[in-house]
Amino acid sequence: GFFLDQRDNRIDIEGYIKEGDRVLDICCYTGGFSVHCGIKGAEILGVDISKKALEVAKENMELNNIKNYQFIEGNAFDVMRELIEEGESFDVVILDPPAFTKTFKDVKNALKAYNTMNYLGLKLAKRMLITCSCSHHVDRERFKNTVISSSLRAKKEIKQIGGYRTQSPDHVITMANKNLEYLKCLFFGIE
Repeated sequence: GFFLDQRDNRIDIEGYIKEGDRVLDICCYTGGFSVHCGIKGAEILGVDISKKALEVAKENMELNNIKNYQFIEGNAFDVMRELIEEGESFDVVILDPPAFTKTFKDVKNALKAYNTMNYLGLKLAKRMLITCSCSHHVDRERFKNTVISSSLRAKKEIKQIGGYRTQSPDHVITMANKNLEYLKCLFFGIE
């Protein structure tokens, strides 16, 4: 399936991409963020563990006449570690992993995974980090605090840009069911 909950966040990213930017899109799935960055003239490196998703991502890039991209099939953590070892850096890094937990009892392990992923992403990012969580058991403050902890480990100062983002308005959040407020998307400038 194609996840429309990130629709507005994908559109918003276009305002921050400059022609010629190098963008790393981790857990790129079918290329939603990649397409919006590519439309603005960025060079894209997308990573996903699903070969099938990457085939669709390639189709999406071609449908949008985007030529300057490469997709790597692999484990996001392993690929990011390899890129760090190779001395790579990117103007913008996007982290949009699947849910790291579907149960409350696994929140501690999920937070460790988010901390590691954001640490690696920040080590690779020069100007901007876009980081997401769709684990509804991880609330927005806990997620944001995890990213802040990652930035301290990476020795990078981050500044939140444009406020707190969540799912697109057609993915309704009701006060009776807080589980519906699952998507957290944060844009950070890096110094």
